[in-house]
Amino acid sequence: MSKRPNVALWSEADIERLRAFASSGASPLRAAAALKRSMVSVKAKARIMGCRFRTAAEARRLMKATLESGGSASARAPTVRTEDTSSGDRHAD
Repeated sequence: MSKRPNVALWSEADIERLRAFASSGASPLRAAAALKRSMVSVKAKARIMGCRFRTAAEARRLMKATLESGGSASARAPTVRTEDTSSGDRHAD
C-alpha cells in the first residue's frame, strides 16, 4: 500500500500556471489556492523547477518601499489570470 494515495500528478498546464505565479510575484499561498494544491507541494514543485517565490521578508520590504513611495497597498500582490476550463455554464434545467 502506498503511503501517499492521493498524490495528484502535475500536468503541463499546472506547471505553466505555477511558473506564471512565481514569476509574477504572487505568494505560494495564492498559487496553492488557484492550483487546488497544498502550499507545501507548490513550494516543493517550484523549488524542483528552479522557480522561486518571494519570501515573506522580501514581500514586507517591497510593501514598505511601495507605501513609502506613495504607492497603494493593493499593488503588493499581482494576480495571475488563467482560463479555468473546469467550470462551465451549469444551471438547473
